[in-house]
Amino acid sequence: MKQYVDDADGLFFKLSAIGFAGFPDRMAVFPGGRIVFIELKQKGEKPRKLQLYYLRKLARLGFRTEVVDSTEQAKEVVDRYGR
Repeated sequence: MKQYVDDADGLFFKLSAIGFAGFPDRMAVFPGGRIVFIELKQKGEKPRKLQLYYLRKLARLGFRTEVVDSTEQAKEVVDRYGR
């Protein structure tokens, strides 16, 4: 995913939210001030309840959130927000 974000002139961060288990593990920042919090999962794996809680909370605060479990989804996210 990092390479796709880099190719879109964005920045891709691994987050360490100490004390906030379940917080999304990545953040992508794209030109134009677009920020996306991303939960990366293995193919077919679903987010845990606590992860869904933080994704929904961030969305209610106005941030974009995504769960990505495949290369195809990674490309779609970058196409949606990075271009």
